[in-house]
Amino acid sequence: MKKLGKYLDERSLPRLGVLLCFSVVFMLFASPYTTPLNAYYGYDSAVFMSFGKGITHGLRLYLDLYDNKGPMIFYFNALGYLLGGRMGLWILQVVFMTFAFELSYRTARLFTGRGTAWLSVLVLLFLYCGTVGEGNMTEEWSLVFSLLPLWLSLRFIKTGAPVYRHPKWYSVIYGVCFGVNFMMRATNAAIVCGVLLAFAVLLCREKKFGALLLHIILVLCGAALVIGPFALYFARIGAFDRFMYASFLHNFHYAAGGAAAKTAKDWLMYFARVSMVPVVIYFAVRQMKKGALPLGSALVLIFSCVFGAAVAVLGYSYKHYFLILTPALVPGFAVCAQGVRSMAAGKKAAERLCAAVLVFCLLPYAPQAAIHAGKSILFNFCGYLDSEKEAMSEIRACIDADPGEVLAYDMRANVYLYLDVDPCFCHAMTQDWMSQDSPFIAKELDEYLRETPPKWIVSDASENMRERLENTYGYTLFRVWDKGGCPALYLHE
Repeated sequence: MKKLGKYLDERSLPRLGVLLCFSVVFMLFASPYTTPLNAYYGYDSAVFMSFGKGITHGLRLYLDLYDNKGPMIFYFNALGYLLGGRMGLWILQVVFMTFAFELSYRTARLFTGRGTAWLSVLVLLFLYCGTVGEGNMTEEWSLVFSLLPLWLSLRFIKTGAPVYRHPKWYSVIYGVCFGVNFMMRATNAAIVCGVLLAFAVLLCREKKFGALLLHIILVLCGAALVIGPFALYFARIGAFDRFMYASFLHNFHYAAGGAAAKTAKDWLMYFARVSMVPVVIYFAVRQMKKGALPLGSALVLIFSCVFGAAVAVLGYSYKHYFLILTPALVPGFAVCAQGVRSMAAGKKAAERLCAAVLVFCLLPYAPQAAIHAGKSILFNFCGYLDSEKEAMSEIRACIDADPGEVLAYDMRANVYLYLDVDPCFCHAMTQDWMSQDSPFIAKELDEYLRETPPKWIVSDASENMRERLENTYGYTLFRVWDKGGCPALYLHE
């Protein structure tokens, strides 16, 4: 086969073209709050978009804009807005998803034929739809930076070279990928941690402690290339404490609270969604014992699956957390498929049973995938949120007639996107909910509304909210919209 470069052959470019077209079509429907097919804005995605848009207008993260996540997701959104607003962000998603599909194919191809490798791409697509409900989530952007270390590490192990000859620049890449995912959200680095632990075990097994120390240093250098500039920047603008708190303490405090709040139904859903992990471990060990899978590959897959399943415990029972595990399940699926096919001819019943178990492990993701498909139809073709968009258009007309700063009080961040304004206060949305984890948010909001109140507040029309705004902060109810969740507009004279 003709080589076009170290990592390309004559099949690579046509495959990338197919995957690019596939990604365009897929992301048109799979990312309902960024797709050009509608003009709606959602939940978490709206936070990232409104903050990314604000960054392009000179607002500073953690000082002018605060959320309990690392900075990377906001700067990805800022890059998208610099490329061309919402359309630029969607194009960036398409590019990243194309590379995620390509890495999934290449990683699966290390263990199986082209047909099953293409099937692994479909598994990634299915698991994406069965986890991410709106697109533009931290787990989506982390896919490439989790799949790349998996592909590089498993590709090296397949060469059969001693582990101490592992390319040094691979370790730097692992560190960069760890840093990117860690700066997205700390738990998103789980798969990279699994890869790193596998190589640490292998180097210790070979008693190459010097090589282990060197690779640890290189990984740390790679991570520092990502984390260091953020730390220096936020230290320079006086936001280092907030950067550390939001990226680490607030994030982990939130995750711990969610883990403790799980109900019996939540735990049942959790175990159903990680049911493929023991199947992957079984086939990895089985193939290793048969000599069809190197020990190193088995350890990378096992540790990655275990780490991915472990972090899915953290946080509330949101389905998108399980996308963190997905990069490990893609090559895991390929190994399982290889194991099923390698069973002896006399064990056809066992082969069929294992294949059925493998398919059964994917079924827990089917309901959310169906909901995802239904949401795409409702949003893109049925005008499902037209009333919300219409209400926000009328609010914007009122504000444009009498300009002034606008605060969304205990509302979603999509208010700023619909109104096409930047947040005027760092705690820009769902303040009451966020104050449950960090009481300082309520205190700073109270000081802001007392000392420098914005002219307009968009909130709900509940009696409690009206009394709070009118009696405590001197606002008057300007108008209530009986549509789109009944938003209300308050005016401060």
